[in-house]
Amino acid sequence: MAAQAFFRTDYVVSPPNAVPLGTFPTGLNNILVTACNFLGQCGIGSQQLTVLTRNAPVVSIRGDSSSSITTSQAVQFSGDAFVSSCDGTTSRADLTYTWAVFVDGSQDFLLPKVDTSRQFDTFALPSNSLAVGSLYTFMLTVLDSRSSLSSVDSVSLNVIPGDIMAVIEGGATTAVQFGGVLTLDASDSLDQDKPGLTGLAAGLS
Repeated sequence: MAAQAFFRTDYVVSPPNAVPLGTFPTGLNNILVTACNFLGQCGIGSQQLTVLTRNAPVVSIRGDSSSSITTSQAVQFSGDAFVSSCDGTTSRADLTYTWAVFVDGSQDFLLPKVDTSRQFDTFALPSNSLAVGSLYTFMLTVLDSRSSLSSVDSVSLNVIPGDIMAVIEGGATTAVQFGGVLTLDASDSLDQDKPGLTGLAAGLS
């Protein structure tokens, strides 16, 4: 066995030398070490080493790991993943992307159904999909179908209140005759957190 031959002939205890690539076979390896002193007293230690045929995927979601938005903004995240080999090459084949959404720490099973993206590595939501005052965590899990290994990355979004936009009919300047009546109409004012509603209907006063 290559491992036994290496430790019997080439291994240096102090300082220890590196174990060459390919010394251990793929799978679970049980390493048993026996050390003895000049009096013949010995101690035994053991360690398990699992050698994989492929590394776990390296997963990342582009952009900041934490940010704040208003509910009127659309949401889009793009993920990237690859598997690296010991020889330095990388591969993006045989990878499966799965997105999950958590709201204030609990998984939301309904929100991903309105995903507007057609690419598995991208998660997108239209505006007004998120609730004001909530903390959303978007989690991307990538599974390597060849090794059954997976990795996870996540980003957080804090949904903050939008702006109140005051709109006065007639523009910034207007004129009225002396003694006339000036009427200011702000019924078109809007709250960014209440799309499609203005004025009193949006709760503005």
